[in-house]
Amino acid sequence: MKSRRFLFLGKLILYVLLSAAIGYTLLVMVYAIPLKPINEHVRDSVKIFEREGTYPQLVNGHKDSQLDNWTDALMLLIAAHEGSQGSIFKQAAQNAYSEVADKNPTESLISIYLNNSEKKEIMYERYWHGYLVFLKPLLVFFDYGEIRFLNMAFQLALMFSVMYLLTKRHRALYGIPFCVYILSLNPAALAMSMQFSSIFALTMLSSVVLLFREKQYKENNAFVIRHFLIVGCLTGYFDLLTYPLHTLAVPLVLWLSISHKERYKTAIGSAFAWIVGYGGMWSLKWIVSSLITGENVIVNALKQAVFRTRYVISDTEFSFKDMFVSLFDAFNEQVIFISLMVSLIYIMVCIWKHKLQMNYHLWILLSGIALMPFAWYAVLSNHSYMHAWFAFREMCITIFSLQMMVISLNKHYQ
Repeated sequence: MKSRRFLFLGKLILYVLLSAAIGYTLLVMVYAIPLKPINEHVRDSVKIFEREGTYPQLVNGHKDSQLDNWTDALMLLIAAHEGSQGSIFKQAAQNAYSEVADKNPTESLISIYLNNSEKKEIMYERYWHGYLVFLKPLLVFFDYGEIRFLNMAFQLALMFSVMYLLTKRHRALYGIPFCVYILSLNPAALAMSMQFSSIFALTMLSSVVLLFREKQYKENNAFVIRHFLIVGCLTGYFDLLTYPLHTLAVPLVLWLSISHKERYKTAIGSAFAWIVGYGGMWSLKWIVSSLITGENVIVNALKQAVFRTRYVISDTEFSFKDMFVSLFDAFNEQVIFISLMVSLIYIMVCIWKHKLQMNYHLWILLSGIALMPFAWYAVLSNHSYMHAWFAFREMCITIFSLQMMVISLNKHYQ
């Protein structure tokens, strides 16, 4: 029994190593794309950043509608950067970009492409920047505005796919918490910011695969665990530390709600596999970058990781309460009101139709998932407090989990 566990763990590690190798190869390939058409489309995109600024809000005063043009500009600068530090193999590990002194990425993008300002090269090696696998080819044909439109269409297609599969699997009621969850994220902001798109797309794609392959996955829990390992790898590859827990929590909530087989074992195994994939991909990027560039990326990344766990910003200490207040301030309270009203009406209908019944085992698991964001905030305190205006989205997991707990009160959905 113990040898089988070690063998399975070995397979998981092998999958992570293989994922890193494939990920690096794909980056090398896209770094070979000619930069002339990319630069032309980036230049055409500058007018959007000029008009909107660094942190525009789609609805003034609503932080959940705030776009991250700071990071989107950085992504464009990395995609269009002509490396001066050697081969494409080295460039794929360095992920460098150009910056104008004393200017943020949005201002640098405008200054470089409109004013031809003097610039310096900055290395950004600690992330994989896997989004470049799609962004660089897209920039050959489209500018930033057109990519936003394509992103919106893609996200809508993914959302409708999840809804269609839930209906086809005779679980249309799950569409209620799913829609409230989507609303809590502010889908308009997700579609308009590339920075926020990777996690949402991975969350939806993972959910689609789980629902589409429900029958095969139910036959063997190892398939589910392997699924979450791969999703963890992809999360570490594409994300720039936005709201990564969603790729684990949301599909897992859906799976635990539709599968009655070995729920505890599946939940623990899937969470462990996701952590191995996510943490493994991060660590391997640091190792790959250190080996190829000759820089000590591992030490630099670990220093940054330690900094992100401190309850200090600019030498000023803050408490967990301060952080939570900041996070809640960014959350749209109207979504909480909608969630409470929908839950109350649903419970009353269940009582009226004599269908109210509690599944304690499912509630324990979903309660644990609902608490995941607060564990994340406690660990990554500095990052969560500093970026509360988008880190609040981790709390949308709590909304979704609690709503699914309410749905499970119907004895036909247990």
